[in-house]
Amino acid sequence: PSLPKGATSDPIRSDSGFHLIFMEDVRGAEQIVAQTQVRHILIKPSEILTDDQARELALSLRARAEAGEDFGALARKYSEDIGSAQEGGELGWTMSGQMVPEFEQAMKATAVGEISQPVRTQFGWHILLVEGRRDQDMTSEAIRNKAGEYLHNRKYQEELDAWLQQIRDEAFVDIK
Repeated sequence: PSLPKGATSDPIRSDSGFHLIFMEDVRGAEQIVAQTQVRHILIKPSEILTDDQARELALSLRARAEAGEDFGALARKYSEDIGSAQEGGELGWTMSGQMVPEFEQAMKATAVGEISQPVRTQFGWHILLVEGRRDQDMTSEAIRNKAGEYLHNRKYQEELDAWLQQIRDEAFVDIK
């Protein structure tokens, strides 16, 4: 059964207690999300490599990729992103909210098939290769993700409560 907007449910019992649900708003049946397929190369400033040197290296890698060198090969050799370097910098299909704001702005401003200018984020200097854009129906995936998040949070709270109880049970206080 579905609740109309603004309605409150009857009490619902679960393992963690009783719940009332208030229907704030109703979304449409479809959740269409704009996605961007992107690769990147990350250059991190360090004690050895200054911020300016890291930016210059990113610029030179961009120039090499623009001149025809394989972006994936450059990413495998130079990128300091442990998660994507071995995949040629491949980040897959990303959507809004998954990346830091500066990265997302550069992604949106870069045309498909183009390589961005170096972009500074909290992680270092990035150059991005935008490989594609699409609108994807994420309705079922969004529902699955929300359900997974709910279950994860619930399990986390149960484990936290159990751990706190264990600490209390093991605590020894000697009053003299």
